[in-house]
Amino acid sequence: MKFAFRKMLVYRLVSDSNKKTEEYKRIRDINGAVFPIKAEDLMMSEGNPAEMYKLFANDYSDVKATDKIEYDGEVYIVSKLRKYRGGGLARLEAIIIKPNN
Repeated sequence: MKFAFRKMLVYRLVSDSNKKTEEYKRIRDINGAVFPIKAEDLMMSEGNPAEMYKLFANDYSDVKATDKIEYDGEVYIVSKLRKYRGGGLARLEAIIIKPNN
C-alpha cells in the first residue's frame, strides 16, 4: 500500500482553573495518515466501527489518548495508542474516533 504522510494538527485538553473550564489547545503538528480500521483492530476495540479509524504517524513525541487530531478537514479523538521504537525509527499507531458532533 502506497500513501503519503501529511500534516496533522494535535490539540490537548487543557484546564483553566480561573474559568473552571476545559478546552483544546493546539500543542504541535505531526506527519501521518488516517485509514479505515481493519477487522483485527476492531476485535481489540469497543465502539462503532463506522466512526473508528487507524492513525499512522512517524513522530509520536507528545501524542496522548484523548488528544484531538485535525487531518484533512476532519476531527478525530485519539483512543488507544501503540508506540514503536527500533533501529533508530519511531512510529505511532493509534485507534482514533470521529465524534458525532
